[in-house]
Amino acid sequence: YLHTLAKTKIKEWFNNSDNVIFCINAKKKCPSLESCNFHDNNECCKNICPQEYNLKQWFDYAELEKSVTKNGDRFIADILCHNKKKEQPLLLEICVSHPCEQKKINSGLRIIEFVIKSESDIDKIINSTIKEKNCIRFYNFKPKPTIGTQSEFNKPIQKFVLWPSLKGYLKKD
Repeated sequence: YLHTLAKTKIKEWFNNSDNVIFCINAKKKCPSLESCNFHDNNECCKNICPQEYNLKQWFDYAELEKSVTKNGDRFIADILCHNKKKEQPLLLEICVSHPCEQKKINSGLRIIEFVIKSESDIDKIINSTIKEKNCIRFYNFKPKPTIGTQSEFNKPIQKFVLWPSLKGYLKKD
């Protein structure tokens, strides 16, 4: 019952909405990363930050129980989101009793899996931004890194001066 209800309500929500907001964590890097004298290939010049996208910009409509073929394997999606350009679709999977099969995950198809335990879980999904958390899982998404602003990556520097007399001075902020 929950599986069928979730598929129906999520498909209708997707098809009738102008905006289906999807939020994924993506890398953001300093605009001066390549030319910085202080960059030492560590992660301090890169951040992970949420990026929001409207799925309706890429996918026009959703259908129930449609098949998709990838690398010779045929998979049936609970909800298959298409676009007019016939590019790679998005699979929306509903997990009530068992999670998405590993073969489908390994296919490379982009999948959003919703874990449903009650009718209120369905309402939470269709009334909020899709974010990865305990009840929502993302598979095979590879967001492109974005360039941040210089101010997001400003780090305090300690200045040490060593004079010819071998006396030193350390300025701390």
